[in-house]
Amino acid sequence: MVIFEEILTGSKNDIRVNGELKRLWEDYKNADFYFKHDLKKFNRLNSSLKELNNDHNNDTELYNLFLILGILCGFLGFLTLSIEEIKKERIFEYENVLFCQSCAKKFYSPVQRAKYNDGEINKLYCCECFSNDKFTDETLTADIIYKRCLSHFKKTTKLSRFLLKVKVNKLHRWFNSPY
Repeated sequence: MVIFEEILTGSKNDIRVNGELKRLWEDYKNADFYFKHDLKKFNRLNSSLKELNNDHNNDTELYNLFLILGILCGFLGFLTLSIEEIKKERIFEYENVLFCQSCAKKFYSPVQRAKYNDGEINKLYCCECFSNDKFTDETLTADIIYKRCLSHFKKTTKLSRFLLKVKVNKLHRWFNSPY
């Protein structure tokens, strides 16, 4: 550390230079004090800013998590409602079935419809295809049904054969079936 002492001897010029140096030294010490003070203040503010930034990042992660959970809940709710609607539509769809969903025979009266073991009427299948809660012919395939239905026609065109194939494949028993 440098200490300046006033020199009382010497010319006026020496005394003035000495006074200037003393004043500059005092300004330097004051500036150094303010610099250290500002540096401490800066470090405190910087650490506070880092904490706020960490809190913000945690809040952002939490917000993103809640956003994803909200989207998932909304999607699952929509999916559940859609599944329920599809089930209702299928139930309604099968209320008015006019053809057996296995052999494609037309229903003329409720007597032709199959019954479950508990006595409830099966609205999808005829009594020839379904009995005792199972299909009567397990080896039956959509191709056999298609050929059986085709034999009832005297004349067929490519279009009528195609439409018959589509109709048989859309029957409940054969829809998405590997057989």
